[in-house]
Amino acid sequence: MRSIARFSILGMLMGLAACAGTEQQPRTAAGYRNLRQIFTDEAAQLQQQRPIVTKVVRLNGVTDTVTLADTTNLLTLFQPFMEADISKPSLQDAYSEGITANAFNGDTSVIYSAKGKQTRPAQVILQVDRNRRLRNANITSSASNMLYRFKQELRYERDKSIRINTIQKVLFLDEEEMEVIVQFGGQTSSKL
Repeated sequence: MRSIARFSILGMLMGLAACAGTEQQPRTAAGYRNLRQIFTDEAAQLQQQRPIVTKVVRLNGVTDTVTLADTTNLLTLFQPFMEADISKPSLQDAYSEGITANAFNGDTSVIYSAKGKQTRPAQVILQVDRNRRLRNANITSSASNMLYRFKQELRYERDKSIRINTIQKVLFLDEEEMEVIVQFGGQTSSKL
């Protein structure tokens, strides 16, 4: 009986310690809800670096690769991420949020999960470094009914790549899959 009481007390103390670890974050996750602003800032930061941009598009198994010479409008590459904006007033209570801090490297993962089955996006995971800069983002959306099935995964790794994978199936039509991979590397030469 005493061992059960000890384990109960130990469990409560561990629970309080875990809660205390997440409360040490001085900010709330709500600061990361505005995906439109986050990815506008990412595009502007990349624009200043003038990277070499390679874009690979696969549509139903057919691949096409292009190197973008003009990187003046990188914002269009981030459009799918901006459209997943969960800060809209209509989505105010549609998401639960969680924060997980990594004590080893100072990163924080902010996770937004949709409370309803038809809410899009279904989940947003943002990993932020100790300086509050976005390190990577994963956004998942899906919809399904008798006539239509849709799934989209968006991944962004800061200064490295964007990956967009979309699968959709309409009743009586073949399933279509499109994958877009954008890689950022080096710098383009300055144009005078």
